[in-house]
Amino acid sequence: MSTYRGMFAPGSNMPPQGKNEKDPVMPTFETTGGQHITAEAMVDGILLNPKLPDRFSYRPNEERSDEEIATWWGRPFIQRNDGGEFEVWCLDGRCHDRPTFWGRDTNLDEATTLAWERLEKTDSKNDVAKVLADALKVLRKSESPEP
Repeated sequence: MSTYRGMFAPGSNMPPQGKNEKDPVMPTFETTGGQHITAEAMVDGILLNPKLPDRFSYRPNEERSDEEIATWWGRPFIQRNDGGEFEVWCLDGRCHDRPTFWGRDTNLDEATTLAWERLEKTDSKNDVAKVLADALKVLRKSESPEP
């Protein structure tokens, strides 16, 4: 299993865009928070090739809606790249304008394990992530014009 600590995965210019043109009819999964996400599959609780919101990979976190933050913040997902590798991504605040690349593997089970291991490592930091997500909501509200 290999991982990369840069902004983008080696050999790719950009993070995933949320399109799955190979199978336009995908199932919808309900999260523990009650959100509904369309994805190719869910493997051990991790979404595979989910349909992501428009501009998901290029939107500053402070411009994300409350719904998008509630749905995606701290929720790892796996995207299969053109080379057939499984890339693990997560909107976790480490990047200010895109999901963070957590790693990749050629085996789906190993990529799922990687996602859970990374999630468990960051679980102790969930309070920090929650504070950051809450701060983004406050920032958006403070920048809104008054009625």
